Amino acid sequence: LHLRERQTALEAAQARSAAEDEHLERLNERSHEVAAWRERSTGVTVEAERIRERLRELTTANGGLERTLSDLRERREDEERRSGESAKRVADLEQLAQKLRERPRDHDGNATAQEVATLLQSRTKGGRELYS
Repeated sequence: LHLRERQTALEAAQARSAAEDEHLERLNERSHEVAAWRERSTGVTVEAERIRERLRELTTANGGLERTLSDLRERREDEERRSGESAKRVADLEQLAQKLRERPRDHDGNATAQEVATLLQSRTKGGRELYS
């Protein structure tokens, strides 16, 4: 009887040992999974930090580009404004020149450029004739 109890106790202990061995094996597998996950997680963390750093660089560069673009727009607008002013000035001068070319010859003492040139030429010619 005593032997049978010992045998039953031994079988129960072996069953518990086998169950604990299985549990230990599952824990080891889980431990390996956690270690692999941790390793991947570390790699992802390093990659995420590298991406954050690149994002900071790009953000800084983008700010510089935005400032440059703003400066270029201001310069273009200024040049367009000055070009418009110059075009208006040229148009005004052309209009004034046209008015001067077309003004009536009312003998008020003002002569056109062509009249002045003709007068000078005839005066020079008249002077030559006088002294010859």
